[in-house]
Amino acid sequence: MKSDLIKSLITDLLPNDLKEESPEFLGSGWDFEVWRYGEYVGRFSKHVKAELFLEKEKKILPVLSKVLNCSVPIPLLSGQPLNNFEYKYQIYNYISGNTIIECDLDLNDKIKLTKDIAVFLKELHTVNIQNKTVVPLDLGRGDLSHNRIRALESLLILKDYLGKTQFNNCMGFIESIPPLSHPSSVLIHGDFCPQNIILNNIRERRFKGVIDWSGVCYGDPSLDLSILYTLFPDDMRDLFVQEYGHISENILNRSKYLGVCRYGIRALSFAIREKKKLHENAALYVLKLNSLI
Repeated sequence: MKSDLIKSLITDLLPNDLKEESPEFLGSGWDFEVWRYGEYVGRFSKHVKAELFLEKEKKILPVLSKVLNCSVPIPLLSGQPLNNFEYKYQIYNYISGNTIIECDLDLNDKIKLTKDIAVFLKELHTVNIQNKTVVPLDLGRGDLSHNRIRALESLLILKDYLGKTQFNNCMGFIESIPPLSHPSSVLIHGDFCPQNIILNNIRERRFKGVIDWSGVCYGDPSLDLSILYTLFPDDMRDLFVQEYGHISENILNRSKYLGVCRYGIRALSFAIREKKKLHENAALYVLKLNSLI
């Protein structure tokens, strides 16, 4: 999308005194393009299904902002298709800071984050939304068979990139799918990865907030707990559990499988295709962390 189109879409919703700003491209994923406009962020749907995610965020994020002890983006304004843009979009408050993949974390940083992220997930996973119609059930993100198929598709694309030994390691991991028994559903973020965790700044690197709540639902906590296998070394797991509470072996196995498949193999294929070096490095870190490359 071009910046002049973005500006026309955003300024259509904002007061006149803000119309001199210039939009800044922040990133693009499976579902949205994201642009900053001063103290606002616009998320622009890339397909019809993404519009449903915006509606969900509009309902749930104002509720979560009152019960979670961290920053979450609040939907402020909703836009309809306009000026040659065919999908809905939404304006949020901008959360300043840097994502984890933009920061060079050392061991002390990760130790601090272990506690903060464990506390955040414990809070989130125990939130009780009284109106259950506001938040849907997971429709497949945590399905191991589905993730296996998608990971295999991505791995085949990566065959030349990885080389024979690393390719075989990843193939062996994908085929070692854990038992399919599903844990009890809790409120989850649904896409809890380093790319969606905001730190206050590059220098201090303290946990501040979480963005991109398009996957929020009642679902398998293993999806969120996959952060144990995408960010933290093995020896930090006990520290995490001290804050979060007991995690069953079943959930740990599912968390590892989902983390590697989604944020290692699939994310690497996407990052290479989209030429996203930071995301490529983040995906490679996941594979190294789990001894696959």
